[in-house]
Amino acid sequence: MAGRARRAHGGNIRQLTSGRWQVRVRERGTNRLLSLGTFATKADAKVALAGAVADVQRGAFVSPERGQVSVQAYARKWIEEHPGLAPKTLTLYRSLLRLYILPQLGDLHLADLEPSTVNVWHAELGRTTSQSNQAKAYRLLRAILNGAVKDRRILINPCQVTNGGKEHSAERPIATIPQVFAIAEHFPERLAAIVPLAAFGSLRVGECAGLQRADVDPLGSRVHVRRQVQRDRYEGLLIRDPKSQSLRSVTLPRQVMDVVEAHMAAHTGTEPEAWVFTRPHGNPVEHNYVGKLWRRALDVAAAEDPTIPKGLRFHDLRGTGATLATAQGATLREVMDRLGHKTMVAAMRYQHAASDRADTIAQLLGQAIDQAAGASVTRLEDRR
Repeated sequence: MAGRARRAHGGNIRQLTSGRWQVRVRERGTNRLLSLGTFATKADAKVALAGAVADVQRGAFVSPERGQVSVQAYARKWIEEHPGLAPKTLTLYRSLLRLYILPQLGDLHLADLEPSTVNVWHAELGRTTSQSNQAKAYRLLRAILNGAVKDRRILINPCQVTNGGKEHSAERPIATIPQVFAIAEHFPERLAAIVPLAAFGSLRVGECAGLQRADVDPLGSRVHVRRQVQRDRYEGLLIRDPKSQSLRSVTLPRQVMDVVEAHMAAHTGTEPEAWVFTRPHGNPVEHNYVGKLWRRALDVAAAEDPTIPKGLRFHDLRGTGATLATAQGATLREVMDRLGHKTMVAAMRYQHAASDRADTIAQLLGQAIDQAAGASVTRLEDRR
C-alpha cells in the first residue's frame, strides 16, 4: 500500500507502492494539488517540494500540466498568431519549422525540452544543413520558447547554446559603378532605372516597387520610402507599411534622379498614386519578378564583363550603395540613415544632422558616377 501523505506547507509528499516518493504542490489561486512527479528518495522529494513551494510564493511556479502540449502544436500556433510578421518572414518561419524543428522535436511536450535536448538537436542540425540555416532555426526555436515562458507553460527557456543563433555568413560581393550601369542596360527599357535607383539609393526591391509618383521629389532629388510591395504565396500581392525605421527620405545623386525622371516621363502615369515601376499589365513589380529580370541581365552582362561578381544579387545593390557612400566620406550614422537601419527614436534624434550631409553625400556619389560611368548614364536617359 502507498504510505500516508506527509503534509508540508504548500503541498505534500507520499511514498507509493513502488517505493518512489510522489510530490504534490498546492497551486495558488485554484488551491489544487498538482503532481510534480516521483522521486527515488524522500530527501529528493523534500528538496523538490521546497523549491516548488518557494516558486509558488514568489509567483514563479509553472504548473507541469501547462507544459503538456507538443512542440508542434504550440509552435504552429505561435507562428500563425504572431502579430506583425511580414509575408516573407511568415513563409521563412513555416519553412524553418517544417524542415528543421519539427522532425526531431515536434512530438515532444514543451515540458520535456531540456537544455541537453536542444544541444543535441542543434549539434545534429549542424551536421545536416548549412550554418546559416542552423542559426536561423535556432533563433526561431528560441523565440517560440520565449513565448512559452511568457505564457507560463515552461519556467525557463531551454535554448542555452552559446552563440547558437549567430550566423557566420560569407561577405556579399559588391559591384562597381560601371558594373551597375552595365547590368541596368540589359534590363527591359521600362524597368532599367530600378537598378541605379536601388544601388545609389540603397533601396530594397520592395521599397523600389512601392514608390508612387508622389514619393519622388525631382526638385530635392529625393525619394520618400513610404510603403513596400511584397508577394505572399498564400495571399498574393500585398502593399505594406515598412517597419518604422525604414520610413525615410533618401537623397539621390543628380544623375540617378535624372534617370528616374526620364523613366517616369515615359512609363509612369500622371496621377500622384501612379506606380513608378510596373509590370506590363500595370500592377507594381515585386521581388520574384525583378529577380528573374535581374538574373537574365546579370548573365548577359557577365558574359560581356567577366569581372562582374558571380552570384551578385539584386539585394547586394544596397551594399554597393552603402560601400560607395562610405568611400565618399559618409559616417556610419549617415549610411545607416540611407539604409533605414535604425529605430524611429534614433531617426528623429539624428534627422537634422543627417539631412545636412545628405545632399553632400549624393553629390559626391554623383561625381563618382560621372568619372566611372558617365556614358552609361546618358544611354539610360536616352532609352525613352
